[in-house]
Amino acid sequence: MTLRVGIHPGNQSLFLFRHLADVPGVEWHTGSPEALLAAMSRGELDISGGGCVPLLRALASGSELIWLAGSPPRPAFAALLTPVDSPIVSLEDLPGRRVLIAAGSWHLRFLALAMTSIGARLADLQLLEGKGGMTRVQAAQADAWVASGAGLVAARAEGCWREVRLPHAQLAKAGWLGNRSLVYGRRQLLDERRAELQGFLRQLREHSHWVSQNLAQASACLAHAHPGGEPPALWQQALQALPWALEPITPAHGREMQMAIDVLARDGVLPRPLDIATCLADPALIF
Repeated sequence: MTLRVGIHPGNQSLFLFRHLADVPGVEWHTGSPEALLAAMSRGELDISGGGCVPLLRALASGSELIWLAGSPPRPAFAALLTPVDSPIVSLEDLPGRRVLIAAGSWHLRFLALAMTSIGARLADLQLLEGKGGMTRVQAAQADAWVASGAGLVAARAEGCWREVRLPHAQLAKAGWLGNRSLVYGRRQLLDERRAELQGFLRQLREHSHWVSQNLAQASACLAHAHPGGEPPALWQQALQALPWALEPITPAHGREMQMAIDVLARDGVLPRPLDIATCLADPALIF
């Protein structure tokens, strides 16, 4: 049988697997993370991936999905930026400010935990959703934005932006080690098609290692597909900061995610609390 896999450029591992590898027995589908998760909930897709917030929202809405694997934390892939002359220097300066984020992304988890680490809440920020962070901050339409990937590399090269100082020890205590790129699937796959699932994930893990040795090809692929328009050279710098690995999900991953779930449910990002331990794939069954 064919595995139906959903991809988008925001999940670099799956996207590059689709475009730079020959993967037999897979039917690929493209869409936004939310659209792909909706298709999975209807039984129209088997596997997809992305950041945690869309997955957690789907789980909280009753979708029968399971967290299969993920990348190590990727703290160097993103930063919170303001103009160099901004009065915002640290997280303590953020409450009451306008912060631009990507709609429905892991940025919500990052900011919710960041605010928790200083005794504040997500509601203490004026969140704006959309693209074009650099342009909108320059136009005084926002005070700060979460920059990532090649866009972050481009902003750093300009020299007129400052990274908001992050208290890493406090953030880790609150549950933030960095963004992970997740791979998830329909729960029935573990019972009905485990061998196919194992084969796919093992190939994906091998391909992630291949990407780490072939960043020029990966960068050209992402530059062509990504809506930001940054050139391959900037993407290559961004990808060099990523840990190219696929990890099985352990109880430690679950505890880290549960801390985020509790805060996101408290702050209204999730419609209800979740017990993530019931949504973790046993690594012994897959890897």
